[in-house]
Amino acid sequence: MIVATFLRIFVGNLADMVNRVILIRFILGFRALMLILMVLLIYINANLVYIFLATFFIALGFSMFLPVADSYVADISGNERIKGFSLIRVAINGGWAVGTFSGSLLLRYGYLPLFVGSTIIMFLAFLTSFRLYETERKTVRKFKLILPNYAFLGFSLTSVLVYTLSSQLTSNFSLFSVKFLGIDKSMVAYLFSLNGLLIILFQMPITKALKKLGYTLSIVVGGISFALGYAILLFANEYLHLIGSVVFITLGEMFIFPVIIASASNRAPDNELGAYMGFWSTFQGMGYSLGPAWGGFLLDNFQRGAWAVLSLQSLLAAFLFCINPEKTYRAEVCKCK
Repeated sequence: MIVATFLRIFVGNLADMVNRVILIRFILGFRALMLILMVLLIYINANLVYIFLATFFIALGFSMFLPVADSYVADISGNERIKGFSLIRVAINGGWAVGTFSGSLLLRYGYLPLFVGSTIIMFLAFLTSFRLYETERKTVRKFKLILPNYAFLGFSLTSVLVYTLSSQLTSNFSLFSVKFLGIDKSMVAYLFSLNGLLIILFQMPITKALKKLGYTLSIVVGGISFALGYAILLFANEYLHLIGSVVFITLGEMFIFPVIIASASNRAPDNELGAYMGFWSTFQGMGYSLGPAWGGFLLDNFQRGAWAVLSLQSLLAAFLFCINPEKTYRAEVCKCK
């Protein structure tokens, strides 16, 4: 994931240089081929080294897709980028909820059916990408590894803080629930489903509130929600407390994530959108990659006190976002195409 994360800078720049739709199709096709390879490796009971290599390339395909997709969403959303990225969050969490449920069913029959199902879905995504259309924009020929924009660098670094918070839900939150509270693993899985269901039901209604609140208030509400969600775990001793924690953490995600992704695209010059989104997406990936290790370190050394540190971290992230606002908040100007 670390290697794949740093690849996003290159792919983001590439998204400014070529047709983004063609690039999306290529990446989806590449992932479909890698999944077919994985199916074959599992079928012949291949050596673990080959399984690892296939997994590596599948992860590369996922990481390459994100900055290109984010740039494309920003293009077709016009200046209603919060709405565009909110719709994407609903779609992602719909896939998360359905995937978790169907994956658990398929795993009863082994890994082969699971990866066959994944391959079919990826191939359908590849076919669906032929329904996409390219927007009118100027392509560039200049590769930017480092952006001469210190405000954007600060914004990207702050994003690491908030994405390390989000990554706790699927890693150390689960570990804490099972090892510290003795909750059954199947019951923990229902909490992930709750997270996805809440986003599917309430992300778009909350998006209307985001437009009224604006950048700063949305960030503040999201930061406080994250802080409350992790603070509950300081005193949690039963399943109901975990439900309350997930509700507040999910609320924080719904307020913060569409706003900061839209803000990242709004801060970018139009002809360098891919380069900026690739640069920002690298820091987003760093947060997801480093988050489990950071939370695990806190749990090992501070036990329940880990959640106090993460709660304070969420407030710090909100503060740093607020002192680095956009020069122009374009996401409220016009409707999506």
